[in-house]
Amino acid sequence: IQYLLGDDTCGYIGTNGLRCKAFSGDTNNTTPDSDKLFNYFYNFKEAGCKKVVMEVSSEAYFRKRLETIDYDISVITNVTSEHLNIHKTFENYLDCKCGLFRHTKKEGISILNKDDKYYDDILKACNAKNVYTYGMDKDNTIQIVSFKSLPDHTEIVYNYEGTNIEIYSPLLGDFNVY
Repeated sequence: IQYLLGDDTCGYIGTNGLRCKAFSGDTNNTTPDSDKLFNYFYNFKEAGCKKVVMEVSSEAYFRKRLETIDYDISVITNVTSEHLNIHKTFENYLDCKCGLFRHTKKEGISILNKDDKYYDDILKACNAKNVYTYGMDKDNTIQIVSFKSLPDHTEIVYNYEGTNIEIYSPLLGDFNVY
């Protein structure tokens, strides 16, 4: 997403550290502690960034790192049974995953994978009035029409508002289609 928005006006924080056109660095966590986050936000602003794209981990909600942050846009790809060593139960994990959607601004946008088994749970947690969906069925905002995984790339056809969009992605694996 940062690549699409441009690293000159958008910062990134996540698994791969932090970066924008002006600087880059490592982070100890996918979603750093709140004091570090606000320092990074300040540094991005000073570098001319007007937006930040951030991976938000369930652990960050579990550890209360994000209680004071509200989002303009939230996106989820899927829910799996990860991080149970931290959350102890799947229910706790799912509740923490839903934190992102509870903290999306009412006038914001949430984008959900309707093919995910836990779609209804995430939808119930959405605070945003505007919810867009993606998945294989035609009733999604963005439909995955088809995809073909090849040894060195994935060919995908999406449909948005009646227009097919063909993508050739170097990312492999069905989960990358979502």
